[in-house]
Amino acid sequence: MFEKQNDYVIGVVVAEGVDNSTENKDIEELLNTVIDQQNEALQGQVVKNLKELEPYHNAMRSFGISVSRFLPSIEALLTRLVKTGNLPMISPVVNLTNVISLQHHVPIGTHDIDSLIGDLEIRQVKSDDIFEGGEESSGFDNGEVVYASGNSIRTRRWIWRQMPVGLTSKDTKNLVFPIDGFSGNMETILTARDALASALQRYFGCKTNVGLIQKESPSFKISG
Repeated sequence: MFEKQNDYVIGVVVAEGVDNSTENKDIEELLNTVIDQQNEALQGQVVKNLKELEPYHNAMRSFGISVSRFLPSIEALLTRLVKTGNLPMISPVVNLTNVISLQHHVPIGTHDIDSLIGDLEIRQVKSDDIFEGGEESSGFDNGEVVYASGNSIRTRRWIWRQMPVGLTSKDTKNLVFPIDGFSGNMETILTARDALASALQRYFGCKTNVGLIQKESPSFKISG
């Protein structure tokens, strides 16, 4: 990744001891407020032309990913919001992740740590990698960039779509949230990272830890 995109950074949030099993009305109310704010802010705008999405488009193209076919996750979220005026309530953790993603216009992954079978890595796909479930589970692009754990693909096409394996459930307790970005929007990435950590502490009373992955420090210990 750093050989081809040396300004790449990942803000990391780790949360331990989350209760994702019951509805959280406070988070749902917060998400509804952010949805209303974004609907107002995005009036008359074309999502794909938003300035903050440009570095993601450029980076995805450099990896041979068609940004017209495979939208960065934050662009897909904003596009859905503009088209429908609303977003579904999924689970407390995902709802809170969507709050921060919408507020800062950055892609945020949400991975169940206890489902990992090895390090969570971002790398090119390997011949023995497995796509577990979902309509996009068969085949892969030549040199496709993925998030993976062991040989289990967790996110396809870098920041496009998470696979069903490793997604949060009502039993999820421990999570890692990668926030992908670049040196050019580092301040936004760090702000979103710290906002997510603070919100997790506030709404779940859980323990959090934060980190930053970049060329000079390409790994971060998320547990153990």
